[in-house]
Amino acid sequence: MGDAKDIKITAIFETKEVWIKYRWEFMRRDPEFIREFDKLSDSYAHYKEGDLSEEEFYNAAREYGNAFDIAVPVKGPFLGPPWLDRHKSYEEMKQEYGKNSLAMQIFDAFIGNTVRIIRDSNNSKSHLLRNTVCAIDGLSVPDDHLVIDIDFSQVNQIHKLKELVSLCINEEWKAFRKKHPGLHEKINESDFEVILKVGDIKEGEKGITWTELGNRIYGPYDSDKNNRADKAEQRYNRYEYLIRGGWRKFRFP
Repeated sequence: MGDAKDIKITAIFETKEVWIKYRWEFMRRDPEFIREFDKLSDSYAHYKEGDLSEEEFYNAAREYGNAFDIAVPVKGPFLGPPWLDRHKSYEEMKQEYGKNSLAMQIFDAFIGNTVRIIRDSNNSKSHLLRNTVCAIDGLSVPDDHLVIDIDFSQVNQIHKLKELVSLCINEEWKAFRKKHPGLHEKINESDFEVILKVGDIKEGEKGITWTELGNRIYGPYDSDKNNRADKAEQRYNRYEYLIRGGWRKFRFP
């Protein structure tokens, strides 16, 4: 049996994977993403046929990556697929490529990781860093970043240090939210699987009514027959929001 630290780390990464999975599932249904993915696939075919130079294809791939926070194929022998295939679910890709494959790790890296630990050249100090573009030297820190410098040689009580760091983050977060109201919409972990199922059925069967859809999704498990249609419509409205850019708010932590 693992120790408490290993169990906590495992739980954190399992939670992160939930956000990775559903960010991908809603993103791959986004009409804009579908259009750009297919365009990049066509560009790759032209590149392989010699109608497009490596530089031209790389630039197209880079624009695609920047638009959707996905790492692009690098130049040289690694230029081109495999990249994340919109036709495949997260679970299908994980099974095909392997959970620890380069393809999955690249996607994982663009899901969040807003907190990083870096060290100086002498490996003597650690810094809690919200984004790697912050400059430690001279403390040139952008408005939406937070850097905490910790000198472990001066620490007497580690549990009090943790409390102090937590308090600092909370206070800075509240000040940031007050200064930038409405900048971040919080996405709560929800019944994403049901939302996807409702959306996929509705998209596949345009003529289906909310009552029929509600009965298919919730009956016979839902005893509240009168609200099935309303719940189905609410889930579909959420689906529409999430596939049209709402997935961008899926971040961890």
